[in-house]
Amino acid sequence: MLLSRFFASAAFLSCTLLQAQAPGRTHDSSLIGSLLASDDSTIQGHVMAYRIEARHGRMMPTPQCSTNTDAQGAFECVHLEPGSYILIASALRRSSSITRAQSGSVAPTRLPLFEVYPTNTDLDANNLVKLGSGETQSIQVQIQEDPGSDFQVKSAAGQARDKALQVSALGEDFAVSTNVRISADSKSGNYSVKGLVPGEYRLTELWSQNGVTHQGAAFISVGQLTSGQAVITEVKPYNVAGKIRYPDSASHGTVEVVLESAATFDAHRYAAAVQPDGSFSLAGVLSGKYYISLSPGSGLYATDILVSGRSVGGTLLTLDDLHSNSPLTLVTGAAYGSITGTLKLGDSAQQGASVVVESISSHTSQLVPVDSQGMFKADKLAPGEYLIYGWADVRQVPYDSSSFLRRYENKAIHVELENGSQENGLEIECNEIGS
Repeated sequence: MLLSRFFASAAFLSCTLLQAQAPGRTHDSSLIGSLLASDDSTIQGHVMAYRIEARHGRMMPTPQCSTNTDAQGAFECVHLEPGSYILIASALRRSSSITRAQSGSVAPTRLPLFEVYPTNTDLDANNLVKLGSGETQSIQVQIQEDPGSDFQVKSAAGQARDKALQVSALGEDFAVSTNVRISADSKSGNYSVKGLVPGEYRLTELWSQNGVTHQGAAFISVGQLTSGQAVITEVKPYNVAGKIRYPDSASHGTVEVVLESAATFDAHRYAAAVQPDGSFSLAGVLSGKYYISLSPGSGLYATDILVSGRSVGGTLLTLDDLHSNSPLTLVTGAAYGSITGTLKLGDSAQQGASVVVESISSHTSQLVPVDSQGMFKADKLAPGEYLIYGWADVRQVPYDSSSFLRRYENKAIHVELENGSQENGLEIECNEIGS
């Protein structure tokens, strides 16, 4: 039996148009402004501007500008592409020419202070600086002069080293580097990270041993004045190899094994083609927990993982020293389900019009294009629950981000498929938002 229910009040899906740029994008936009202290006096410093855009369904930060302020704390980032931006501002010193005498100076032991604009606690796609084509936008970034939070960080290498630790501010499915003050204490062997503003951070340590580069990582959540400790743990790369157990003897064409990180932050994705004999191998997979699935449209879906012949009880694999050298067997089933319908674009038809079919069980998303009439068909679907989303132009949509899709969940159509069942005739109404 096929079950269907809707999160929307009717069988319609709100179709969101994000700001997509046409081919041949211009570089005629600008961000100008100044760095301010809490008393509105200016601060000399450094500003980095990152453009945040979706590429192949994922959010990607690209550095577009790195500049020092002038003596009055003013900065200019020119010849920018239009789009969504985030700024990382670091204070070096106050502008002595216009600093109010009664405000004093920033204690040199606290420098450099830094600020994420918009604030680090709101780093998602809805809360970025929106810069239009040909637009010059003026921004004043106020840097708080409270001491922030300090962390003592234990090195995974056993000894802290200068310039070996990096601190990144985490946004929604993306991370941007900061130049927060870091010092290495040769006596304790630890790092000291000072002045963190509230937000989520990734700490990354790189070191070399016997000619081999090693990497360690830690994640910290910083509130108001919540100093503490963190421990860097080495992140090891592994080779993941195994064989597919097919449900039948039929030929299944091109099939990929996909590993999708279960982590909320710093997620990784790996994919490798299955060889004719059913074997697969993925090199350099970092330790962690991963959902294993098969490429959409392959006609197969993963039902279980066997490690050295023993079931892990699903498709979530923990990759560590215990499991890394054990051969995997990926048990599969045949996928026969399908969903068809129409994306009602009206006058807003665009080249990038598509629907996104998200599998709740496999934690994967499939991009399904529509024809000139707005019709679409997603076939070779595994049994399970799906959420169907639609956009007038999906080229700038991070459709591979589950956290992004959650924002539109109340506008999605929910469909539950049994093995081989079909859901036909869905009508998806496209409403342009942000056009």
